[in-house]
Amino acid sequence: MGETRDPVAILVVTHGESGAAMVAAARSMLGDAAIRRIFSLSVGTHEDGEIVRQRLEQAVEEAMTDAGVLILCDLHGATPANCLAQIKRARGGVEVVAGVSLPMLIKLTSSDRSASSLADLAQAAIDTAARSIHLVGDSS
Repeated sequence: MGETRDPVAILVVTHGESGAAMVAAARSMLGDAAIRRIFSLSVGTHEDGEIVRQRLEQAVEEAMTDAGVLILCDLHGATPANCLAQIKRARGGVEVVAGVSLPMLIKLTSSDRSASSLADLAQAAIDTAARSIHLVGDSS
């Protein structure tokens, strides 16, 4: 019988509670099993940058699996994203994608994260986010 590989963990980092709400929405749509090894971290808009970095380092450490952790953050260039870029450079097994959305999270939670690489999952998240943006009612 083959060994079961740890799934890539997912950490959703947002300003305010929107990340936790997305994880809860994914849980209600797909069930608890799909949410295994998925975490969220809320950051205050006026929180000190050093405190944010420390909280992010702790969250990454807690989420980390042998397969790595894919971090989805809300705003590129904001304090959490900048701190995550530092964390990514300092350690292996971390990938960061900015622009988290519910379609992106649904795609990742419904993927086989045990059989996919960190890089492949990051690209799937980006591709899904790009494909999910539409003008409602547009016939094209």
